[in-house]
Amino acid sequence: MSEVSSAIVSSWSKVQPSLVARQTAMGARRILEVLANADLAPITGHHIRAAEYLMTNKDYCQKFEPQDLTTPISDMFLTAEDDAKVMSHAHRWPFWKALAVVWFRKTKKRRLHLRVAA
Repeated sequence: MSEVSSAIVSSWSKVQPSLVARQTAMGARRILEVLANADLAPITGHHIRAAEYLMTNKDYCQKFEPQDLTTPISDMFLTAEDDAKVMSHAHRWPFWKALAVVWFRKTKKRRLHLRVAA
């Protein structure tokens, strides 16, 4: 484990104990590394909840790789939160959920290979 990622997990586990309780120390580390690799600063509770939702919800997590999430987070640094505010008001969703959807729309999706029985 790198020095930076261990420092991230140790500092955020004090701030977000519920994240470690819901995920595990390793799961929390993966979520926080995605946000840290996107050079997102400061990392807020909304960012953590949005990334956790995308990386653990069965509807989203199988459609992309965690490292593919860093690109839209860093590319949409300023516009994602504005788009999420509009979406959260329009659909009456929590802000973190709207932010997750905005990030997911821009994330590179994994191709699912379907087998066709002959």
